[in-house]
Amino acid sequence: MKVLMVIVGLILLLPGICAVISAITMLPWAWRDLSSLALLLLLWAFCGLISFGGLRLIGRGTRGP
Repeated sequence: MKVLMVIVGLILLLPGICAVISAITMLPWAWRDLSSLALLLLLWAFCGLISFGGLRLIGRGTRGP
């Protein structure tokens, strides 16, 4: 069960990694249109929350019995 929790946690980390990469690459262009920046920030925050859940799941899966 613990191995499954770690695997699912790693899968949940992927949206956060993608959000960080897209934030780094898209942020210079997003400053030009502030309306799209608000939507991107909301999307990045949602991906960050999903990744935080993945980190918590990995933490629970790696704790001792």
